Amino acid sequence: MKIAYFSNYFNHHQKPVADAMNAITGVEYIFVCTTGVPEFRQKLGYQKIIADYVLDVTLSEENHQKAFELARTADVAIFGGGKVRKFATERLKLKKLTFDTSERRFKRGYINMLSLNLLKHQWMYWRHGHRAPFYMLCCSAYTANDFYFMHSFVNRCYKWAYFTRVNELPIEDVLAAKRQHCCKIMWCSRFIDWKHPEMCIELAKRLKVDGLDFEINMYGNGPLLEQYQQLVLQETLADCVHILGNRKNEEILAIMQEHNIFLFTSDQNEGWGAVANEAMSNGCALVGSDKIGAVPFLVKDKVNGRIFKSEDMESLYRAVKDLVTDRENCESLTRKAYHNMRDVWSPANAARSLLALIDNLQLGKGTPFTEGPCSKAEPYK
Repeated sequence: MKIAYFSNYFNHHQKPVADAMNAITGVEYIFVCTTGVPEFRQKLGYQKIIADYVLDVTLSEENHQKAFELARTADVAIFGGGKVRKFATERLKLKKLTFDTSERRFKRGYINMLSLNLLKHQWMYWRHGHRAPFYMLCCSAYTANDFYFMHSFVNRCYKWAYFTRVNELPIEDVLAAKRQHCCKIMWCSRFIDWKHPEMCIELAKRLKVDGLDFEINMYGNGPLLEQYQQLVLQETLADCVHILGNRKNEEILAIMQEHNIFLFTSDQNEGWGAVANEAMSNGCALVGSDKIGAVPFLVKDKVNGRIFKSEDMESLYRAVKDLVTDRENCESLTRKAYHNMRDVWSPANAARSLLALIDNLQLGKGTPFTEGPCSKAEPYK
């Protein structure tokens, strides 16, 4: 089976599942890059990744033509972000099995309906796609909501994700080591308004008043970094809140294994949020906002993590306080989160699930899964 994935540039969020697809016997997998790595991403540490299954159309006209041929001839084609519409249109005209992938489309609300890219996408769907075997892989719990609102991909939406690497972790040893110190809470993001770093400061104030034994360690950079460094001093929180700047990704993953709780406080502007995968895979109990795309897919509240109402300080405070004061429950959630990432939301399981979904769709059947990657994605409220 030849599977071609068309996207913008090949990056570390796409590589784990791409490697898993490429490793499956009987599958020829090709990742088609349609753009280079933009400068602002390079400044964030993104680098061009080389793999023998990558076809970069920016390198030559010959590669550009090869990409068009793949769009026409591949058994399955998958389209993500970037300059892919011309390839997708060529594909859909042939009525061959095709998937689109998308985060939520209405991050800023229905004003996004005026987006030229979205309007062009909808034109492509209604002109060429709605009568074709064309399905949506949802990289957000809210993707189905947005497309259903536009009467697109109805009953054609399946759960998908940004899949991060999941290492075999001696989870019981990791949990045992954490019992030797206070409850460590981690936050890692850019210091910008819609990531809501202010919620960590307010949380620390409340937990400190309660007399609880904790510390909050904040990692990242951004335009609001100095403002929050000053705020920590003004609120006399320097003994329990530490702003520690940027770290390389591998170092962040190791640091996660030293923390009990990971705070993910972004609002609806967070499309997926791969840091949720990484935290759950590396021994943290995730406390995440319900508007983050990844959270409703990965987390079952009070089972393998906690979900709080976005931008609601009281909701966040109650969820975190419960875990700080009940370390045994915190460990239970952490353990289940790790196993959920290792066994269900791993790149290897995603690749296997996608092949099973493809087989079923080619036979005129629905998905064989009731949860995890490639299970049905219904509108989420």
